Amino acid sequence: MEKIAVSAAKFLVRQGGGDVANLDIYEYGIVVALSFLVNAAVAVLVGIVFSALVDLLVFFLPFAVHRSLSGGYHADTWWGCLLMSSIVIAITLLLIKSQASAYTLQISIALLLFSCVSTFIFAPIENPNNPLTAKGKVKFRKCSRLCTLLFVTLGAMLFVAGMESHSFSVALALGISGATQMICVIQKRRRCSK
Repeated sequence: MEKIAVSAAKFLVRQGGGDVANLDIYEYGIVVALSFLVNAAVAVLVGIVFSALVDLLVFFLPFAVHRSLSGGYHADTWWGCLLMSSIVIAITLLLIKSQASAYTLQISIALLLFSCVSTFIFAPIENPNNPLTAKGKVKFRKCSRLCTLLFVTLGAMLFVAGMESHSFSVALALGISGATQMICVIQKRRRCSK
């Protein structure tokens, strides 16, 4: 991925599309764009395999928005990220497809409460590659809390409207996002105790 980004950035500069002094910035932007496109294509492919594109969208949109505001675990490599994302999406779609359980409401409530607690206590989780300023932390803390409350409300409204599977998708999105926060908190505490 990085080799493609380097080549594309150099090509862009040679064609007069940018300043050579900003080559690193172009490379980073191209890596981010390519990563997003490949991850999105794999997610859509998994959604097609499970015949669950709508379920994928209902899960993925709240997950992506919540995760971008609250932070959470990041794999060490792009391949690790792609693998983890694909596994999470596949498991999530399996859970959504098989959610005809008498306990779906209770599981959804537990996931939403877990996400609220995790987000209100720990968010935003900083990424070492993208540290936040004190002002940025306050901004992301407020935004992640508001986002959580909005998605909890959306999940409840979907349930009341009889769209239990979509409500469950929103609950899974927030619950998994909360779990990625907890992974970071545990990792950080382990590093500090060593």
